[in-house]
Amino acid sequence: RFEFKLAAPVQTPNEGGGFTYSGPAGSYSGAPGPLISTMNLAARKPGYLDSYRSSPPFHQDSANGEITLVLTPEAILTGKVTMSTTDPPAGVTLQLLSREIQEGMAHWATAGNAATNSRGEFRIAELAAGDYKLMTREWVDRDPVADGPRQQHYGYPPVYYPDASSFSTSGILHMEAGATTAANFGLTRQPYYS
Repeated sequence: RFEFKLAAPVQTPNEGGGFTYSGPAGSYSGAPGPLISTMNLAARKPGYLDSYRSSPPFHQDSANGEITLVLTPEAILTGKVTMSTTDPPAGVTLQLLSREIQEGMAHWATAGNAATNSRGEFRIAELAAGDYKLMTREWVDRDPVADGPRQQHYGYPPVYYPDASSFSTSGILHMEAGATTAANFGLTRQPYYS
């Protein structure tokens, strides 16, 4: 709980027929009439979304003037990437897309990126509740010793969660506030051609 005590602005007439208002935020001149004051409040706490991302961001009790700021616990996405070879799965890039509605139409927008550590693990935090799609980015196996114009190249094509080869056939991850969801991937090494 916290409280702000702000002195009411003082309104004095000036020479131009208007008023000068003096208050905690400074002084300014304006036309006669009611003084309208605005204040922005936001709250933050680790493990929760910022209050302005909540819906609604606050509740106001008109009887006693109390404002309650709302904090929503974040959703977390974790997982592990494994490979069909003995290569360490470090540095594989993952992209997370969220389903958003704009002007009555649904579309998928980038919601976050992550890279795997040396054990192939990844984590994406600070997510709001909603529907998401997850995919790996293409990962080409670059061998500086064997790299040449006549050498066979290999890579790992993108994989869409849970185990799909295209965006349209991929599954949807339903994330809930405060929940941790796991999504694991298996990448298969394939020959690449010029």
